[in-house]
Amino acid sequence: MGGPDAVAEVVDAFVADVGAALSTLTGASTSSAVHRGTDPCLVEAMEIVCAFIDVDGRHTDNELWALAEVFGVRTGDVSLAGAKPSDLRGTSIVAGKAKWIRTPSTLFQLLSDADRTHGTALTTVYYQRAMDIAHTV
Repeated sequence: MGGPDAVAEVVDAFVADVGAALSTLTGASTSSAVHRGTDPCLVEAMEIVCAFIDVDGRHTDNELWALAEVFGVRTGDVSLAGAKPSDLRGTSIVAGKAKWIRTPSTLFQLLSDADRTHGTALTTVYYQRAMDIAHTV
């Protein structure tokens, strides 16, 4: 897995680019939500990271340190920000998350529906940034 800086870079790109795609649908920015940790793109990025940490059934210290560092700060979750790998390993934060990647998420489905309706390529942005996260993890 890439270190926390690499994970932070791809997560931030996902949030920015998918957030921009989402704002074309809603006409609203998600930037204020990012600072409160409620941005749907940030939540989605964390789901992707957790799913790929879990996919091989191993939750390594490096993966869990990066998860805590990257998302603890961005979500404002102090329990996550201060978590050690032993605190996270086996918890519902990562355990069992691999199943999340088996079906399209609500956010992806929303972008997909918009692509069909408006002839856009918003899911391409999502896919590219999600794959950046997957390859980094």
